[in-house]
Amino acid sequence: MSVQTILEKRRSVRHFDSSYTIRPEVLTSLIESASKSPNGNNIQATRYLIIDEPDLQRALLPIAFNQQQVIDASALVVMLGDYRAFEPILHPSQEAQR
Repeated sequence: MSVQTILEKRRSVRHFDSSYTIRPEVLTSLIESASKSPNGNNIQATRYLIIDEPDLQRALLPIAFNQQQVIDASALVVMLGDYRAFEPILHPSQEAQR
């Protein structure tokens, strides 16, 4: 399948089988693959937070605009950006001058 076909046929999944649980090793493998994707200056500033506890998922429901998939999915993967990764790396003597 071509990249163009994949992009044209992609869709946003809104309904999940709440009885299905993704295995932790599968989820870890997917996140490890995603974390190896290229990015500017190879900074790797993205962090991934896995939320697979139903109580935490329910707690997120109000701030997720009550989207049912937040509690139906077996796990949520929250992508976080480390803005500090873009700060210049300073020698300790330079840090004191800041």
